[in-house]
Amino acid sequence: MATRDFRLDTLRGVFLAIMMIDHLGTRMAEFTYQPFGFVSAAAAFVMLSGYMNAFTSPAAYPGMRALLRQAWKRASRVYRYHFVLLLALLALAVFMTAYLQRSTPLYPDRGGALGMLAYGALLLHQPSYMDILPMYFLFLLLSPALLAALHRGHDWIVIGGSIACWFLGQLLDPQEWLEATFGTGASTGSFNLLAWQLLWVAGLYAGFLHKVRRQTAFFHHRVLLWVAVAITAGFFLVRHQLLPVSDVFLAHVEKEDLRILRVANIASQVVLFCWLIRLVPASRGLPWFRLLGRYSLPVFSFHILLVYLLEPLSWRVAYWFGYSVNFLYTAAVLATLTLPALFYRAYEQALAAGGARTWAGRLQAMVLAGRHPFSGGKSARALEAK
Repeated sequence: MATRDFRLDTLRGVFLAIMMIDHLGTRMAEFTYQPFGFVSAAAAFVMLSGYMNAFTSPAAYPGMRALLRQAWKRASRVYRYHFVLLLALLALAVFMTAYLQRSTPLYPDRGGALGMLAYGALLLHQPSYMDILPMYFLFLLLSPALLAALHRGHDWIVIGGSIACWFLGQLLDPQEWLEATFGTGASTGSFNLLAWQLLWVAGLYAGFLHKVRRQTAFFHHRVLLWVAVAITAGFFLVRHQLLPVSDVFLAHVEKEDLRILRVANIASQVVLFCWLIRLVPASRGLPWFRLLGRYSLPVFSFHILLVYLLEPLSWRVAYWFGYSVNFLYTAAVLATLTLPALFYRAYEQALAAGGARTWAGRLQAMVLAGRHPFSGGKSARALEAK
């Protein structure tokens, strides 16, 4: 079994914290939104998730059935979080009238609350910040075929097919087509799946090379490093308006369709990352970020609910107060991300101590985790005996 890489957990935690700050909408987002160029935390999170999906899969080819079973287990877990989050947001909109007058509505143009739930369950309606989990769900279902092809040595089919889909995505947005076809006024998300699959497949391929073929020295040529440094520096200057460029240039760093210059910026930062991460042992990481990254799915879902819940307060903090108050408010909100991570850690411990994973056992583990969320390394049975 592969040893857990604490560096990757730390990175996922950092990306989650950045997304929390960006989505919260305080003045602190001026410092965290794409600070090093035209590369978002969401893009890094998707690529790293693809990597982890391959890296935590079996090194020896287990057969298509086993890959499908693993993918469905992971995808169904993502879908459950997505659906529960829909229910929670719907409860906010129904029972708290302040959320019925949001500038970014939860409901589709037609169908109201029931329409939101029905279209959302079918992944045909994705309110703001809700489009990453459906994308993650679909990419997980795509992964078994990709991993099977890689195990059979069909690397160029996987890579070439992904690049071809990305090119198609520059001409066609399937979500826009769905919205126009159904005419329900539902929003199918801001990310063009044909384009964004390139990040997932790139991460998946890197994870496969690392896990199966034991290749770790990615992009080790020194000339490539200096080219990446130059490209990254150029995009950094453009991003912060220190280097003038035309509107045509800016059109090609567009995020939703993952335009060509944004891909170049992401690639340059990936090369730098592969050089820098070799300087840090796999056993090292920042404890708080590592905790968030290890339990990234509950933390990510909690952050979306928190953004919606605090929106009436967040925009007032951003509008009425200076940077010091914005910093303190943002830091306090960030600290609450610890809660779902601690709860899920305690839940896992209680579930492991309880034996069979039945629905009754899961419910009992949730109750026990709620009573002892700060249990740390103690066994759930010891806690229950108190």
